[in-house]
Amino acid sequence: MARTLEELNRTLAELGERQERRRRLLVQRSALGDEARERSARAEELAQQLAKERRDVEELEGVSLKGLWLRITGDREVRLSKEEAEALAAQAKYEQALRDVEAAQNRLAEMERELEGMPDCTAELEAALEEKRALLRTAGGPTGERIAELEEEIARRKDRIKELREASAAGEEVFSCLDVADDKLDEAQGLGTWDMLGGGVFVTMMKHDKLDEARNYVDRAQQAMSRFRTELADVDLISRAQVSIGDFATFADYFFDGLFADLAVQEQIEQSRDSVVRAGMEVKSVLQQLAGLEGEEETGIARAQAELARITEAG
Repeated sequence: MARTLEELNRTLAELGERQERRRRLLVQRSALGDEARERSARAEELAQQLAKERRDVEELEGVSLKGLWLRITGDREVRLSKEEAEALAAQAKYEQALRDVEAAQNRLAEMERELEGMPDCTAELEAALEEKRALLRTAGGPTGERIAELEEEIARRKDRIKELREASAAGEEVFSCLDVADDKLDEAQGLGTWDMLGGGVFVTMMKHDKLDEARNYVDRAQQAMSRFRTELADVDLISRAQVSIGDFATFADYFFDGLFADLAVQEQIEQSRDSVVRAGMEVKSVLQQLAGLEGEEETGIARAQAELARITEAG
């Protein structure tokens, strides 16, 4: 029994939504797989760096020739403090990399599970589309076919807006985390100034608490950035966006290097804050581009809807 136009539209809407979700998952799975491999390689690299930094500290703490020479020249404590700070930064970066790998692998597993329950329905979708076109040709000739084309365009553009908004939401989460991290660093910087003027142990503790909070938000921003990159995998500007966003792990490296170099020196806090602000500006730039693309899709929908209205009125 032949289906009505209303029934076909419902079927096409359901099939189209399923197929679009499957297509996006496949694209995102590919992008996330690449990222997971990058993160794993980075973790291995950082593990080697951490091992080297630990050896440097042990060499200075032990009875090595270098340690004896530095003890004689009076530079040992200065060097040890520097090596310990570098080891601490390396440890922080390595732990961050491990969390990144775990998060990427968990998200990949979720995608795989969803794809298992989402078979390809291309043939079913094409059959329903042809059935609808045949019905429209019978009822309205070229005009009916044009109506079908416009409806398909509107549906396609609405799907596009949905994915752009999802990408924007992920980017806003990144920006929000970076914004809070910047606020915490600003507070730490203010406390640091007070500390330098003799604020005492309590002020020092407060400053370090703010720095810990800033590190936590940088960690959250790192995870959010991974999700942002995945969402962007199906957006036209991905190749341009990844020029800056793809190196977010490097941003985290600079953040940790600056923060652990000397927690008592205000300049180091300022350097960490600058890296947070620069990353936020990059994210904001991509968000503006996404907003522009969404505006283009909305304009296209309005144009198609206006043509549909003219055809309807003329009929």
